[in-house]
Amino acid sequence: MFATADSHLTLGAGNDGQFADLCVKLGLPRLLDDERFASNALRVRHREVLLPLLEARLRERTTAEWLTALDGAGFPYAPVNSLEQVFSDPQVVHNGLVVEVDHPTAGRLRQVAPPVRYSKAENRVRSAPPLLGQHTDEVLRQFMSLDEGKLTELRSRGVIQ
Repeated sequence: MFATADSHLTLGAGNDGQFADLCVKLGLPRLLDDERFASNALRVRHREVLLPLLEARLRERTTAEWLTALDGAGFPYAPVNSLEQVFSDPQVVHNGLVVEVDHPTAGRLRQVAPPVRYSKAENRVRSAPPLLGQHTDEVLRQFMSLDEGKLTELRSRGVIQ
């Protein structure tokens, strides 16, 4: 992840071809002639030199400008979004990945819906996030076979709420 002039961008150039593409896209072709960066192993070894060079270049433009410059790159790249940006992303909205639920103490909440949908299975948000301790007894009875006496003891010792 690298800072840009206005936010952050994540880049992944894990092989020599991707690194070459990155250098061209960033306007840093001189890095390709530097022996310290000739292979991935060398780039890792000289990371303390390479990263500041990349960071300085990336701070020269905004994230939007870099996204335009990186269009069609042969390596992964993406903006680092705030939660508001994530929830308002057109693709997220289009795919219905944000749902609203009523929470007993927090009111109306937006939360992420399951991103995978199957034609014959119902995969949806069924409830709001539970309150702290809301299902403790139920889970410990079902999966740990604890009885009421053990639950009372754990609660009195502050182990569970």
